[in-house]
Amino acid sequence: MQNLKIMDAEGSKLQLIRQENKWQIVSPFKNPISFEYEVVLGHREFECDLDTSPYLKPDCILWTGRALFFENRAKNIEVLFHIPQNWKISTPWISNSSPKKIFFVKNNSELNQSLIVIGLHLEKQLKIKNTEILIAIGGKYKQLQEQIVNIIHKGFVEFSNIFGGIPLGKKLIVINPYELGKYGFQGGVLNNSASVLTSYYPDGINSFWFTRVVLHEICHLWNGSVIRAKYHRRCTWFLEGFTDYYTLVVAKRLNFINKQQFLTFLEYAFNHYHLKIQKHSLVDNFQRRNRRFVYHGGFLVALFLDIRIRLESKKNLDNLMKIMFHTYRRKGYRYRIRDIMEIAEHLSSKKFNVFFKKYIYGKHALPLQTYAPQLGVKIYKEEITLPYFSLKSIVNIPEGIAFKEDIKSLIIKINSTVVTSKKDIVKELSKNSLEDKELLFFLKEGKQITQYATFSNSNTKVIYYSLKPIITKKITILDKILREKR
Repeated sequence: MQNLKIMDAEGSKLQLIRQENKWQIVSPFKNPISFEYEVVLGHREFECDLDTSPYLKPDCILWTGRALFFENRAKNIEVLFHIPQNWKISTPWISNSSPKKIFFVKNNSELNQSLIVIGLHLEKQLKIKNTEILIAIGGKYKQLQEQIVNIIHKGFVEFSNIFGGIPLGKKLIVINPYELGKYGFQGGVLNNSASVLTSYYPDGINSFWFTRVVLHEICHLWNGSVIRAKYHRRCTWFLEGFTDYYTLVVAKRLNFINKQQFLTFLEYAFNHYHLKIQKHSLVDNFQRRNRRFVYHGGFLVALFLDIRIRLESKKNLDNLMKIMFHTYRRKGYRYRIRDIMEIAEHLSSKKFNVFFKKYIYGKHALPLQTYAPQLGVKIYKEEITLPYFSLKSIVNIPEGIAFKEDIKSLIIKINSTVVTSKKDIVKELSKNSLEDKELLFFLKEGKQITQYATFSNSNTKVIYYSLKPIITKKITILDKILREKR
């Protein structure tokens, strides 16, 4: 923000003193007062919350209320936009004007915790169980509107069945191209708004990743926006891991992915989790370097709890999520880890204190082999050698490319972060410790390859777990979870 001016009712400019992020009016004034200021669109140049920070695209601008408006205690707020005649404004707010340029907002929280899309983007509308869903689509995705609307529509219906209802209020889903690298995505949620930036397409070879990121952010409109933790950092495994679990379960139930794709992700998640579990517990302070470990660990906990509850009762994890939604959607209610455990115990009539002590608070690896029959797979272990990359050789990469001489491949991602230059690689590596096992994504002869590697001075041997489906007519618990038909 820059060039702030404040005038009183008579139009007199008031004198201000800035104190950190606050301003104090030091001259006498008459109410009401008016503000005039400019907002600079440069948020992504700073280390801020990129998932929901403002950005500019060729056909639209995404803003957040908190990037445009001052904090205040106002209620029943009226917001008027002056924009070019052929532009549109997409928000989760209510508007009775035509065209929609005047909006009515209940309070400051709703004003600041919302996304706002302004420009020449495409708008599509859905109505599900009396809930209005506005979809803002930009760039290349306009031509894929039918597939996108189909994913969002079916996803909302299935999630509403899982959670037993839809959170109150109009919803806004924003889909725009991701331009920070050839492959990648970002997503984030602010109350009733969800943002997706992705380079993937809803059809073809990358449809799995497109569907996953869209459904993941939609699920956060329940698990994250409504179901909230009292101690957020200690519960990231539930927030992100359970959301990822239901993202894949819903994708399979709706036939956006197949069972083999679910199992492939399970294998990938378990191997990364297994490499990290001896160093961290799922309730360790969440840091970006542990991001995937926490996501994958939470995904596995959700799967194991779902199987355990089904083995002990006629209930399942869907019942747990319904109870969480209807209990913690009440204003001021926040869950703790103990609450999740007690609901699971209530549903199954079995104690889960040992399970939570070992696998949530502790550093014990979840026993995937124990549940192989319920998953309908055989699990094979093999010792593999991870290649190592010295920091020195990567630091010496010429500026502007991400190239590793001994592999003859283009490095496009380290973990979940897109890298396009030496600077990107060094920055990502600085988040990790030497001898950490990280996942590298390569482009080799036009094909994407994934490979684990360490950044140390010698090769490292690890155990790799492979999941092979068993051909059988018997319906497994995983089949029931995914609603797989025989």
